[in-house]
Amino acid sequence: MRPRHQLQGGTRRALVALIEAIGPQDPVAAASAGRVADRIANLIGHFPGRLRRGIVIGIWFLEWGAPLMGWGLRPLSALSPEARARRLKKILRSRLRPARLLFNSIKVMICLGVYSEPSVEALMGVDRRSWRAARRAFRDRLLAAQAEADWPPTPSPLGAAGVSDPEGYLK
Repeated sequence: MRPRHQLQGGTRRALVALIEAIGPQDPVAAASAGRVADRIANLIGHFPGRLRRGIVIGIWFLEWGAPLMGWGLRPLSALSPEARARRLKKILRSRLRPARLLFNSIKVMICLGVYSEPSVEALMGVDRRSWRAARRAFRDRLLAAQAEADWPPTPSPLGAAGVSDPEGYLK
């Protein structure tokens, strides 16, 4: 498994600002923005190098690219929550397709991270943890039953020994 990717400094601050703007506005969900940022950083760490760098550059673009695109002068993380929401709506309505695609891809990662957070699942009344535990217990019962079963003997190789021998087969 690849080592965990770290988002530091301004990139992490911009990602947390995006999480707070896109995720549920409930205080329980907002308190978990740091954990969701860690989960997204871990997810990004499993991407190929070019894609990983592209997403980090994209987060920086959403943070600092507003003056270039006419979306405003201040960085995204320095805006109030209402102003962040307005800016993100501008990005979604932008005529520049790569900006929309970038924002939507980051939005998907944020939604996956936010809605798989245990506190948000509890807030929504979803109990995935107990379902997962029951599934693992059932799998363990299946493995135990398989280990106790009497299996028939392994059949002998088909054909003569010289035919099934790799060296003889290639001749």
